[in-house]
Amino acid sequence: MSGGGGGSGGLTEDQKRYQEEKWKFDWQMLENRTNYQKAQHIASTRNQEAIRQHKNASAMNEWVDKEKMRIFDYNNQIEAYNASVKSYEAQLDYNAVAAEIQASDNNRKYNEQLIEIGFKNEDRMMNLGFNKRDLNQKLRGARSELTSKSQGAMLEGLQKQGQVLASGQTGRSARKNLQAVLAQQGSVQAGLAAQLTQEQTGYAFALEKAELGSKFAGRQLLASMDSAKGQWQADQTTNLLQKYSADMQAEAALAPVPKLPPQMSAPIDLPSPEIPPLPENLTAEQWQALKPPEDVGGGSTSGGLMGFIMAGAQVAGAFAGSDDRLKYDITRVGTSPSGIPKYTFKYRIDGKHGPKYIGTSAQDLISMGRKDAVGQKEKDGFYYVDYSKLDVKMEVVTT
Repeated sequence: MSGGGGGSGGLTEDQKRYQEEKWKFDWQMLENRTNYQKAQHIASTRNQEAIRQHKNASAMNEWVDKEKMRIFDYNNQIEAYNASVKSYEAQLDYNAVAAEIQASDNNRKYNEQLIEIGFKNEDRMMNLGFNKRDLNQKLRGARSELTSKSQGAMLEGLQKQGQVLASGQTGRSARKNLQAVLAQQGSVQAGLAAQLTQEQTGYAFALEKAELGSKFAGRQLLASMDSAKGQWQADQTTNLLQKYSADMQAEAALAPVPKLPPQMSAPIDLPSPEIPPLPENLTAEQWQALKPPEDVGGGSTSGGLMGFIMAGAQVAGAFAGSDDRLKYDITRVGTSPSGIPKYTFKYRIDGKHGPKYIGTSAQDLISMGRKDAVGQKEKDGFYYVDYSKLDVKMEVVTT
């Protein structure tokens, strides 16, 4: 860099002292900033690790809680299912007892109907028998009465015949009187015979009527028996259907069979973040190399390290010192089309009033795998950049 000396081209003692004091002050400031950056780096690393461990622990706790709830819900399902099975079995027992009671009641009603039909049939048979006996009795009475009347009429006719014969009549008159008595006796006997026939006909009709009535009543009783049996079968079928329906309702009330959900995968620990190390700071030896020379002639450039910094820039901008340890006030301003970071910065050796440059960082290129564009001085270890291999140019922004 050009010096601001007088005509003799040398530095005054005050200027020398100022540069040395400034050089010492900058070194102290560099150390302070370096220590602060290291402390920040350590704190940031610890904080990120603490956050990572906290997130891992939270994820594990959440997984454990969900696992507990999974087992808890499954156990509740088991309890609900067991309770529903117990209720289901009790309901089936109740349905069976109720169906048995209903079946017994149906049997009772059916048996009562059969007994009633049996009594009616017995009454029918008794009535038929009584009717037959009554008809027979009446027929015998009528026969006896008519026989008695017939015998009386015969006796009366014999008496009248005797009277005619005893009257002493002879001849034609006696014959006429005797014929009249015989005719009257025949007429009476014929009437009695007709009456007997009528009685027998009435008896046969009454007997037939009684027997037909009894048979009809028997058929009615048989039909009533068939109807009672059909009703009993229908009642039994209804009872079975009601029991089946009640059993189905009880089954529908069963809780679902418990199923243990699959276990969720355990959380995976978050990876430790990759924290780039702090850039290497200037060593005391390197800083010593930055110490201003004792005497700089007017218009001459400072030697040593500054010559290295600007050497490449003076050769068509191909090579330039671009080590971050030589810079300050570094600001990212963009990225080249090929992805090379672009920064503005100042060189420490120029002081705060020195020019501002735009270029890239040797350390960034190394971390990106572009070592082909980076070189290193053997003497002091500073990096320089071969800008001819990049789509970035190092240029002066302000002076």
